[in-house]
Formats: sequence, C-alpha cells, structure tokens
Amino acid sequence: MGWLARIVCLFWGVLLTARANYQNGKNNVPRLKLSYKEMLESNNVITFNGLANSSNYHTFLLDEERSRLYVGAKDHIFSFNLVNIKDFQKIVWPVSYTRRDECKWAGKDILKECANFIKVLKAYNQTHLYACGTGAFHPICTYIEIGHHPEDNTFKLEDSHFENGRGKSPYDPKLLTASLLIDGELYSGTAADFMGRDFAIFRTLGHHHPIRTEQHDSRWLNDPRFISAHLIPESDNPEDDKVYFFFRENAIDGEHSGKATHARIGQICKNDFGGHRSLVNKWTTFLKARLICSVPGPNGIDTHFDELQDVFLMNSKDPKNPIVYGVFTTSEPTTISAMELSTKQQQLYIGSTSGVAQLPLHRCDIYGKACAECCLARDPYCAWDGSSCSRYFPTAKRRTRRQDIRNGDPLTHCSDLQHHDNHHGHGLEERIIYGVENSSTFLECSPKSQRALVYWQFQRRNEERKEEIRVDDHIIRTEQGLLLRSLQRKDSGNYLCHAVEHGFMQTLLKVTLEVIDTEHLEELLHKDDDGDVSKTKEMSNSMTPSQKVWYRDFMQLINHPNLNTMDEFCEQVWKRDRKQRRQRPGHTQGNSNKWKHLQENKKGRNRRTHEFERAPRSV
Repeated sequence: MGWLARIVCLFWGVLLTARANYQNGKNNVPRLKLSYKEMLESNNVITFNGLANSSNYHTFLLDEERSRLYVGAKDHIFSFNLVNIKDFQKIVWPVSYTRRDECKWAGKDILKECANFIKVLKAYNQTHLYACGTGAFHPICTYIEIGHHPEDNTFKLEDSHFENGRGKSPYDPKLLTASLLIDGELYSGTAADFMGRDFAIFRTLGHHHPIRTEQHDSRWLNDPRFISAHLIPESDNPEDDKVYFFFRENAIDGEHSGKATHARIGQICKNDFGGHRSLVNKWTTFLKARLICSVPGPNGIDTHFDELQDVFLMNSKDPKNPIVYGVFTTSEPTTISAMELSTKQQQLYIGSTSGVAQLPLHRCDIYGKACAECCLARDPYCAWDGSSCSRYFPTAKRRTRRQDIRNGDPLTHCSDLQHHDNHHGHGLEERIIYGVENSSTFLECSPKSQRALVYWQFQRRNEERKEEIRVDDHIIRTEQGLLLRSLQRKDSGNYLCHAVEHGFMQTLLKVTLEVIDTEHLEELLHKDDDGDVSKTKEMSNSMTPSQKVWYRDFMQLINHPNLNTMDEFCEQVWKRDRKQRRQRPGHTQGNSNKWKHLQENKKGRNRRTHEFERAPRSV
C-alpha cells in the first residue's frame, strides 16, 4: 500500500510540475521540431510495410541480448533483427478452417475478426517464448522455441503443445490486454468471455490454482481497458513483491456526473493465493486508485486527460523506487499501437496496423556545425567531437567529446571554440531586401530552437554602433520576425537577428534593408527610352494599380547590390514588353490565317475519310 501511495504522489508531482511550467511556455516545448518529410529525407528511417495477408503489428517483445524484436500480428509472429528490421524471420500461425467458419457463423467479420491475432508474447525461459492469440474468438496459447544461443538462429512454433487461452488472451481482437510472466506464472488483465463483458485480472500457469478478480462487480473493474502490467519490489524479500496494472475504465456511480473515463492503477500482491472461506480463488489484496493528469484552464476550470494510453517505468538506483511515466490524452489515438526502445542499439521501434518502423535516436547532423548548437541540444546520443556534432559512443575517450546533458551550457564547454564558429560563419545568413517608402515590409527570422529568444539589433549605414530594436506602432514583433510599417528613409540599414538560449547568443541573420524613396520610384515608373514625356505619362496612366503593386513587391524580392543595376534591369523588362506589343497584332493575324487554312484542310480530309468509313445503308 505504501508503494501505491508513492505512485499516486508521483503523478501528483508531475501534475504540479506541469502547472508550474505552464507559466513558462518556452520551457514546455521540445527544442527542435522535425517534420515527417524531414525524417524521410534524412534516409535513416527503416520500414517494414507488412505482408499482404497480415496486419495489426501491435504486440512487441524486445530481447536486447539476442538483438531481436519479436512482434505478434494477425496470423503471424515475427523475429526482427534490431540492427535492421529488413532482416527478419516469421512464423505463420493461422486458425483452422473450422474455427474460421464458426466465427463467421457467429456474425463476426471474417477478415477483421475471424483470425488469430497475437495478444500475448512473453519470454518463458532461456529457450522458449509463450504466445497467445484470439484464435478466431477461441483463444489459444503455445510455446515458441528460440534456441539456447543467438547464433542458433532457431525460431519455430511448438505445434504439438497448444493450451486453452481463456483468461490469458481476449476473444475480441479489438480489446486491449496487459500481461506479465513471472516465475512461470502469467498475470493477465483481459476479457474472459465471448461477449467481452467479463473483465478480470487473472493469474494462470504455474503450480498454483488460477485466481482472478470478482466477477461482474463494477466496484472491482468497470469495463476496463488494460494498458500495461509491471512488477515492482516492495522490499528485499521477494515474497513482498507487488504487481501493478495500469488501465482506464468507466467511472462508477458517485464519482462523476454522467459517463466519464478515469485512469487507474491497480495493485495485487504476488504471494496472494485467495481466501479460504470467502473470496475463494479471488484476489484478497486487490486495491485501485485514480491517476489524475490535468492542465489548468481559464476561470479555474482544469482540462483533465483521463485517457491513459501508455506507461513506461524507468529504473533508478533503487529498484523499489522506479520513475513512472504516463501518456494521457483527451481522446483515443489509433495510429501508433506499440513502441519499444533499444538502449543498446539506440533505436526506436514503432508498431501500427500496417507495419513496423525503425528510427535511430541520434540525428546529430540536424544540430548544425557549431559546438554551441551541439551542446544546447542536450542530446544524450550526440556530442561534439572537436569538428562536428556526431554520435556519442560510451567507449570513446572523455577528452575528445563535449556535451552537457544536465545544463546545456555552451559558455563553459565551447567558450574556446566560439571565435572559431563565428569566424567560419556557421549558420549566419545574409540578405538584401528592397522596400518602398510609406509601404510595409517583413523581416523573417525563426531560430531552429523553439526555446530560443529572438533579439534584434539595428545598425545604421556607415556606423559601427548597434542599438536594440524597440517595439512600437512602427515596428511589430512576431514569432516569425519583424513587421516594419510605413517605411521611412531612416529605416535603411542592417538588421541583425540573434538567438539567445541559456545565456549564449549567436547571430542567425543579417538583413540589409534598402528603402526606395517615392520620388525615385516615380522616376523608375515613368522613365522611357525615347524620352517622349507625353508617351511616358500616357503609359503611366494606363498602368493598373495591380501592376504598380507588382513592381513594389518585385523590388522587395530582387537581390541586387545597388539601385543603378535595378534601373537598368527594369528598363530592359519594359522595353521587351513594348516590343512584344508592337509585334503582336501582325503575328497574331498570321497565325490566325494559317490556322484557318489548316482548319479548312482538316475539315476536307475529315469529310473524305468519313465517306470511306461510313457503314453501308441497310436495304
């Protein structure tokens, strides 16, 4: 009971921490955000797109010693190589035609339900796995031989030893289950009937009599959806060990007005063998409590995340006090169904309905080419090796790597390299932008890090001094950059965009803004090659407002070193347009006559052709 209280307190601690961080948005977001397209372009995502006759790759078992990932799916069990999941073995385990027909006659979907969906996949001993499947609404279990050593390359089904899977695997493949195999005994949270109404926590296998929670009692379990099961020692005596089930269930009467879902944690003692007179073959130590995860909202109304999706236990130095991480949502996602993390291979494995994906935990190249960026990333899988941000290997010499996971302080670890980084201009971008007087322009600057603060400076022409840009009605700061309204000549100069993070400042962008005054713009718009003022005015009056707007936008996008080059370029464009307009009438008429002649010839050919192709008239 003491450990149960500590877990509940831990989740309350997470809740209080979340509320504190809510006030500081920059610290409550991931530092870098990588899109799905960027992940694919990195060419380090390996995918197994599934088999045509299989699906539902939902049940994972990670074996670091053998470097294998075992995956249970529809009618199949796979053994993937952790280094590359393209290398795999498979076991085909379908149901018999008789079982499939019985399932179909019971009104079930022959493709989505009347198959053997693997729900339990556990290590039984050094040489075998224990697997259970739905068996087309007739749960079944067996053993899988994997050999004594990894090099044996053994992976086969023990088809001579099948067991009844009731109380181990659900009948319905849509129902969730959680299981744990300890000392030859299987602890399972699942549904034990065809209709999916009798939910219970079971202990089967082993030498003891099967034991379960009370049947059809909502105070014990109320339509639960089991997430995971974990063994946590209570003391140094193994007899005091506890098994914890994490699940979500419908709130019972009195807990909530209306229908609601609550996240739960349930506890049972490993040495519980049931009662002698009451609770015979029932748990006598079962306890449960609610897990609360919420975010404060306006007017004191909290948003509760009651849909518990997954739980991960990270071991600490004291095995009796692991750190519990829970994933909560407000709705039930269905895209990702299973995940496993290999610390030895530094890879993440993801399961879904359609297949399995493998992603490396290290993407050191996205942190740039500076020591400071590598240090600010605080990535435990990356470190600065003296020339680049590269993958960290524990066997490497300590003097050759620089990283600060706890504080991310580049001032301490990269101070001697700061001048080197700035000298080579890593990450610094320079632009030239043209703006028109009395119009608006936008200076875009977004740092890679979502936790960095943006700091702008302005430097006038022919001046060394830089001043901080103050926000007012003339200058508006956004997350994407600066908006300058009603440009003036005094706005011309250099704009420097800096990113500040953990006390370290680096320059990301230098924008040179050239403001074109209105008089010069009028000269450019009215200038003509032959010097005829009347024609120039006539052309100016004939220009539509959209054409003038086009020119203004065009001036902002063109990147040229001076305005004289811009004048020459615009004159060439207008001269070419006038020349095309002079040639267009005759050219168009010629094309029209030619096209008319071709049309007449085509009509004649069509008439003659149709005369020969026409079917004879009936007599």
